[in-house]
Amino acid sequence: MALPFAVMYPVAVLHRARSRWHSSVAPALAASGVCALSALIFVGIIYSFSRMGFVATLFSLFLMGTLALGTRQLSWVTRSRRSRWVGVGVVAALVLAGFILLPPERLIQRFAGFVSTDGLTSEGRTDLWAETIPLVRAYPVFGCGLGGYETAFSRFKISGVLVTDDFVHNDYLQLLAELGLLGFVIGAALAFSVVRMALRSAMKSSDPEARYFAVACLGALFTILLHSLTDFNLYIPANAMLLAWIAGMTAAVELRATKMNARERFEVRDVTAGEALEIGSRCQTSC
Repeated sequence: MALPFAVMYPVAVLHRARSRWHSSVAPALAASGVCALSALIFVGIIYSFSRMGFVATLFSLFLMGTLALGTRQLSWVTRSRRSRWVGVGVVAALVLAGFILLPPERLIQRFAGFVSTDGLTSEGRTDLWAETIPLVRAYPVFGCGLGGYETAFSRFKISGVLVTDDFVHNDYLQLLAELGLLGFVIGAALAFSVVRMALRSAMKSSDPEARYFAVACLGALFTILLHSLTDFNLYIPANAMLLAWIAGMTAAVELRATKMNARERFEVRDVTAGEALEIGSRCQTSC
């Protein structure tokens, strides 16, 4: 979730330097330093050997690149529609090349085990998912209680009875089991509203830097939403705290954009002397 911010910060810095029509060593050094940091974070993700973490990261980079190069509001590198489509194609090609060329041998072996006949079954995840469905049916409305999955699941566990499972390796399924349909719908509505705010700020904010920050928030949100399909990220306190910060900053960007739009709508622009004479002459002729 931190990588999108490290990726978009150099873009915002370079856009700021470009909009002021001057070149400076400081913005270039800042952009280069954060680029190196983002590369270091990406290497760390690769060598964590997390399959879904790697896939979610690549999807996040593709999403941010598509928004930055494929939309008229965000793109300051490609102006024409054809150039924007070419930019999106380049981003897709780079992401696909990264998926093929960047994984080390151990991560490739994990992907090979995933696509094998018993890849997920050997890790027990499909069994956990299938055996959690009766738990959801047993407590459909309010769930078994937040944090009560381990105790409630023991009644429905069939495979690996000597192993205690406190996580189902799927945040959505575990939240549905613990909070029930009512709590899950509330959480889903909150998540949808945050993603919608990030997308709206990325597309419609009048502040360029706010748009790039919203793109980073959107990339981070989609990263955790995708990765949570096969893991228990939201049950790790550091991840939950970072997600809460991202959601709060997304709402802050939306609120700031709303205030700026309202200020621009009701702001009285200063009138120069020449404009005042022109307005007066028009009034005299109309009268």
